Amino acid sequence: MELLRKPATRRAAVFCTAALVLAAVLVLLVGLVGPFSAAAAGADTEPWSFGVMSDTHWSCPTDPAEENPGACSLSIMKQMNKVFIAEGVEFVMHLGDMTNVNGDISALAQGAQELYDAGIGFFPTRGNHDVFAESYCVPAMAANFPQTRGTSNTFGASNFSSPTIHEDLNGLSYSFDFGPEGNDARIVVIDDWAVPSQKVEYPEAPYYWFGYSMSEQQSWISERLDRETRGTAQAFAFSHHNLIGEYHYDCLFGLANTDLPAQNAFFASLAGNDVRYYFSGHEHFHNRSLVTSPDGRWTVQDIICAPAASKVLAPKDPGSANFFGQKYRHTPMAQELNDIGFYIVTVDGPCVSVTYYADATGGFQSDAKWPRGEGTQVTPQFDFVERETWGYYLTGEEFVVAQGRSYEVVEDSFEGTTARILGGVNGCTDADAFKRPFVKTVETSWTQVLDYRWVWGYAHLTVPDGGFLSRGQPDPEALASQILTLRGMSDFGADETDVYALEMTYDPRPDASQTLAIAALDGDGEWVNAVELNKAGKATFVNGPWKPQYGLGTSRESERDSREPRRPGGTSPTSVRTVALDTAASAV
Repeated sequence: MELLRKPATRRAAVFCTAALVLAAVLVLLVGLVGPFSAAAAGADTEPWSFGVMSDTHWSCPTDPAEENPGACSLSIMKQMNKVFIAEGVEFVMHLGDMTNVNGDISALAQGAQELYDAGIGFFPTRGNHDVFAESYCVPAMAANFPQTRGTSNTFGASNFSSPTIHEDLNGLSYSFDFGPEGNDARIVVIDDWAVPSQKVEYPEAPYYWFGYSMSEQQSWISERLDRETRGTAQAFAFSHHNLIGEYHYDCLFGLANTDLPAQNAFFASLAGNDVRYYFSGHEHFHNRSLVTSPDGRWTVQDIICAPAASKVLAPKDPGSANFFGQKYRHTPMAQELNDIGFYIVTVDGPCVSVTYYADATGGFQSDAKWPRGEGTQVTPQFDFVERETWGYYLTGEEFVVAQGRSYEVVEDSFEGTTARILGGVNGCTDADAFKRPFVKTVETSWTQVLDYRWVWGYAHLTVPDGGFLSRGQPDPEALASQILTLRGMSDFGADETDVYALEMTYDPRPDASQTLAIAALDGDGEWVNAVELNKAGKATFVNGPWKPQYGLGTSRESERDSREPRRPGGTSPTSVRTVALDTAASAV
């Protein structure tokens, strides 16, 4: 098993030259975005990460190599564990279907022991396959995973809580906090499966046993996610069930058209409290989508996780009557079928990034045809690679851009600095299994510069008359603009962005003669002109307003007309800087 990494994160900056050197810095990360450094994010602590995996139930009828006891795909889990350990995650979430029907979840506990031995926590939840076990697996959960009740094997997690509507839910639906103050997160796990005290069967879904409903658990969910009282910077929600299924007709609310008020309340508790991502399993393929509440007021990103098992599935027609027309609330963002995968989530204060890892070859087939049609039922050695990275920042904005539409909708201001995209279109042509085109969500992010300083002696930051920066390392505190991050302009699996033109405002000092240049951190951590990282285009400096016909690499500087109206939420900047980029700020 090999883990392939993308290049180091690149950051763009604006520098100026004078007898006294003032550096105005703009940080730009476009496309696939990795974790921020603590310095860039303005955090006092180091970023930390956790893993996410799902669906380890071994569904093949035989196991010739005896690698997967208890109907649990330990052979796959152990390979994923190697990556989790190598990447230094703090804990791993398991999103249910721990074993196959009537399996033994103590086998999953064997796989978790590798993580425990490495100082890594493990927090599972139940799936539909788990409730077939005796007493719906409730006693087995308490015996094998006491950490969900906060009693042992917590590995730094704290502040555990479960709904109080019935003792059976203790340790099934649960929440905990992790991380240092200001760089912490609340984890909320929701279990909606049968328990000994209650069993509800849906005639339309005879193989699924639903327990306490979302309506019954919503008070606890809302209390744990409340932004004003939870005391953590970030919050995430997890369950086995999806917001809207792709393969399965059942979902977190029973069926897609049931209890619409409960659905609205749940969406409000997420989106209304800056819970951007909801993680689920159940479907056995990677899928990201924007899902809107029935009342149209709230939108949440539903991350359906790829399996850690031999069983792979395919989406069903969204027009099926069994979806009750509810898929109109679903907007596809990314999808990958027939592969084995897992996720690593990085928390860095207000910044969150998620990376999806999958086998580089893929093309797996289910059950008796495992792994790739050979029918051997023998687990291969996986070559896990980074397939997709995305994220958000609590101080930024999100812009949804359809295929073929312009990025010019992206404009955001923060503390007197404005950035906007002047050109470029969403060039993605990919679609899901039913030819529904993927949208891109461009995320802006901001970090506040706390102090302006005059800095002596930075000869290596001098900018020649051509307007381009010499290589060098600036004082990170010598900043004259706020720091911007962009994400979302690359296609699935790509390490480059669509071509675009970026404009950044700055406010030059009246007593300094300045020529600015937009720079970026290269793979060696050195500041270079952003256009040097382009895959095409010659670096060219021009004066005057930006023109659409300018090619890649063109950089310009001009003063804005004082009569130009002030932009909403911003100040009246005196000057702007623009550069045309392709991969100049392509991240990780």
